[in-house]
Amino acid sequence: MSRRIKKDADILLSFFDEYSLSGFSTNSDRIRDCRTIHKKLYAFMVFRNEAINPSLQLCNECIDYLDEVISDLMLGLFSWAQGAYKSSKLHLRCSIENYLKSLLSVDNPAIIVEKRVYVIFDEAENDNHFSTPLGKNILSNLKNIYGILCAVVHSAPTERRPINAINYLPTYDKDASRVFVAQFCSVLNSFLELFFLQYHIMVHEMHPENKQDYLEALSPTAIKTITEYLYK
Repeated sequence: MSRRIKKDADILLSFFDEYSLSGFSTNSDRIRDCRTIHKKLYAFMVFRNEAINPSLQLCNECIDYLDEVISDLMLGLFSWAQGAYKSSKLHLRCSIENYLKSLLSVDNPAIIVEKRVYVIFDEAENDNHFSTPLGKNILSNLKNIYGILCAVVHSAPTERRPINAINYLPTYDKDASRVFVAQFCSVLNSFLELFFLQYHIMVHEMHPENKQDYLEALSPTAIKTITEYLYK
């Protein structure tokens, strides 16, 4: 083993030994952003818990994929907290794929095994969940963000870096964090707004505390727009 390899390995091992997220709780921006993300993620989990209501007639695959979405979002949150922004965006991208599969599986169970993402989006264009003008806007937003996330995930490095393992490990970056939080919240807003649009009766029949937590994650503008559309 060369001296350079040994030195870099020692630095890497030292990083692992000393790694800690203790600094997270001392950064007011990160705490605020985490609470914002968690509020919307919690609302999604509330909906998933209420979605077992037999009156919805959601298939097992649909419920299973809602669990996959939650897993993707939690991993995205965990990666973001560590400063692993590329990884966090990869998980966020997966959450969009699994969210669409969950909804589409209600009328098209075969979509579960579909691997071609463009096919999934094409199917969504004709699915009842996205048939309204509001639904189409939500799908368009998800498609746009998905494209942005793909560009980030598949992008090549824009500059040469020194051969040093530490340079590729997670580190907090205020600007990168802000971008991811905006993308995460935009995706969650789309998820939650579509649920409210399509399953508003179930939302109003939720346990009072669940209903409150769910609606608080939506913006007043979104609630007003969807409600006016539903009862026009």
